[in-house]
Amino acid sequence: MKIPDLKWPQREEAYDDNLLLDIEAGVVAYLVRGRNAWHSTWVRHWFRNAHLFSDIASAKAGAESRRQRGNVFYIRESPALIMRGPREAVVLCELGQAVPFAGFTGFDTVPVETTDGCWINGIYPGVSLKDAVAAFAEGSEHWNGSRVSDDRILRGLVDAEFVFAEHDGELQSMTSFAQGSLYSLGWHSDRAVSPPSSFGTTSIVDRWQQQVRAAARGAEGSKTLASSLIEYRESTLKAMPRSQWEIELSRRELAATLADYSRFELWRDARDRRFEIEGVLRDAEEEAKNAKAARFPPADTSAGMRAQRERLEQADQAVTDLLARLAHARAVEQDRHDAWRERDDSQRGSITN
Repeated sequence: MKIPDLKWPQREEAYDDNLLLDIEAGVVAYLVRGRNAWHSTWVRHWFRNAHLFSDIASAKAGAESRRQRGNVFYIRESPALIMRGPREAVVLCELGQAVPFAGFTGFDTVPVETTDGCWINGIYPGVSLKDAVAAFAEGSEHWNGSRVSDDRILRGLVDAEFVFAEHDGELQSMTSFAQGSLYSLGWHSDRAVSPPSSFGTTSIVDRWQQQVRAAARGAEGSKTLASSLIEYRESTLKAMPRSQWEIELSRRELAATLADYSRFELWRDARDRRFEIEGVLRDAEEEAKNAKAARFPPADTSAGMRAQRERLEQADQAVTDLLARLAHARAVEQDRHDAWRERDDSQRGSITN
């Protein structure tokens, strides 16, 4: 069968609902297309144009469906890994290496302590299938020497029940040759190609089985494999998966930023209220000044004089009331400004005046 390229299903699920449950080693075949190029040289699209198949027979059928004029196809059997989750599994194959996966160091991970909690990355009991596959990705730190090209690792998504085809004997390498457009491609063995070693894949399986046994020993009572893996991660490793730790850290940072912005908004509202009171106070002080000036000369009648006096008293009272309100507004503004400025500098947002 053609092993479909990895494309994760779109669904909502909790981290612990899709754990890595098992790793097995086996053999797959990958198909590469070559095409006649200028000056009778050959171009091989080794990485970007490679496809995974469950066996050589399927790879040959895949070549027939892809053949074009001038094509030559290459089939290589290679050691591979299958990483099983509860609903699906991922097949991994490293191309062009004498010992595929020998440089993988994802099992050497240890918990990392930070001020924001403890996290762990790589392959460990309680890791999700997605995180485990990501440990093999381009840019991953879990490789010896230079980091691998993403094209060098083929990934395929299969059912959780998928099993490798049985294989006996030496791994094969084959090259196609044309027998005419009306006939299937012919194939001959490439004796000059040394078969890759399965040491890397079997070592990864051994390391995983060691971890599973350690998790089972630490589990209390009769538990499922998934629950024992989770318990080991939480009770023995005492660390969060790095992907979840980063999500939680982002949530906390967002919450802190929102709280910071809320405090800023409260301070800004208090500041605007102070500005408003100061504006009204200036008008009241101007009115008090005018009312005082209006008493000279005094009015000609007692009613007029009373009106002058009452106007001044009202203006003075308004100024007194506004000064009290301004003092309160300034105190509120200062308190809210202090609350905003006292936030943790490490969580401070980019809000400015």
